[in-house]
Amino acid sequence: PAFLNGLAVKAKPPQKEATLQIISALAAKAPRAVGYLLVNLVSPVADLTCDIKKEVKQAALECMTAICNCTGNKDLEPFLPAVVDAASSIDKTHNCVEKLAGCIFVQNVEAPALAVTIPVLTRGLNDKNEEV
Repeated sequence: PAFLNGLAVKAKPPQKEATLQIISALAAKAPRAVGYLLVNLVSPVADLTCDIKKEVKQAALECMTAICNCTGNKDLEPFLPAVVDAASSIDKTHNCVEKLAGCIFVQNVEAPALAVTIPVLTRGLNDKNEEV
């Protein structure tokens, strides 16, 4: 909950940046623990990848990359850079949805993997553009 407060809309940019850096460090040290929190973390971090402050946006992209590597799903790993790109730009969402459609899952798909993919898939499938 404290991390979510640091990522909130009302938080100051330095607080957002520091919170994102802490989450990135935690993701590197304890990926499994962060994996269980992805359901709550992905959406606020993805929102910050479009922040107007350059420092916050950069920290959010690094954090999104770090937490996406905590899914524990080897089948999803080649698609994670596309997921991070899609989180930062609606223009790249269609490409990501197309790539994810081609993903063949051998491992069980658990909550961390779904937490990373569902926001991108939802945004891509809800878009009015008919390319997808």
